[in-house]
Amino acid sequence: LEEAKGQIAEGDNVIVSLEKERDFYFSKLRQIEVICQDNEQIGTIDVARVIAILYETEEGFAPPDENEVENGDEIY
Repeated sequence: LEEAKGQIAEGDNVIVSLEKERDFYFSKLRQIEVICQDNEQIGTIDVARVIAILYETEEGFAPPDENEVENGDEIY
């Protein structure tokens, strides 16, 4: 029974972590969407601003290690 409770708690932690990551990336996407909408009439987008949004980090998030990306390792 204790093992099952531990597995449930671990699953809950994974869910919270995934929801936080989802919200983090959705926020980035939303910021870029607003930039695109604001500049739709002009026809130009500040690429440096978009890149800054893509690469900004938040506490608890770090870019994947290059070796992990090249090897196709999944990160959890």
